[in-house]
Amino acid sequence: MTEAKVSRIRTPSYSPKAYPPMPPRIRLAANCWERVWWLTLSKDVQHPEKLKGYVDQFASENVSIRAQMRTRRRLCFAINTKGLNETSEFEIAMTIMAYLEQNLGEIERVEDRPSTMWPYLEFATYPNS
Repeated sequence: MTEAKVSRIRTPSYSPKAYPPMPPRIRLAANCWERVWWLTLSKDVQHPEKLKGYVDQFASENVSIRAQMRTRRRLCFAINTKGLNETSEFEIAMTIMAYLEQNLGEIERVEDRPSTMWPYLEFATYPNS
């Protein structure tokens, strides 16, 4: 996503007091970071091959995303960003989660917390819809 696409995404913005802690941010280079999110779905995924296509549409020159099914209900996706702040990373992750819930299945848990603790449904506008 470009800065313009990130900035058009609406609130809420990340606040450590309002939401659980985000996964650790791993430094890959001077201004390049990675954050890996783990999701558990309510039901088995019927078409796991579609996962890659779902997350690829959120990539740009400053954001790369990879996703992989780990079990029939558990998946992880990694967001690599170049020059974006924590709030932008949060918005991208929440948008991806909202899109995955709509297209892959209901999310039961994000990381080790119930999905209801995260505001991803408020980010249910997508770049190519």
